[in-house]
Amino acid sequence: MLRNRLSCLTLLIAASLGGPSGVAAQTARILPADDPANGWIARLQERGYLATLHPTALPHAWDEVAEAAATEAIDPADPVAARWLDLLRRRIGPVPAGKTGWIGGE
Repeated sequence: MLRNRLSCLTLLIAASLGGPSGVAAQTARILPADDPANGWIARLQERGYLATLHPTALPHAWDEVAEAAATEAIDPADPVAARWLDLLRRRIGPVPAGKTGWIGGE
């Protein structure tokens, strides 16, 4: 009985360690649906900004939002949109320098 349990446990450990690594983690950090950044993104897109982010491809990846916010230029005549973009940039942070070898957790 004990021998069967040990062999099953050994088999389970071997299967979990030998499985494909792509299943173990996501390729990008996902922006949660309840994050306030999603509201700013939607409002900016309604005004014609952040065109590089697809409005219906949700949830957005953290890195793609950071890249879109970093490259976006706001019309100086639209201070409200400028404020939303500033809030978005502060919330998201800078674009990661190198995506390879970057590890993080939440």
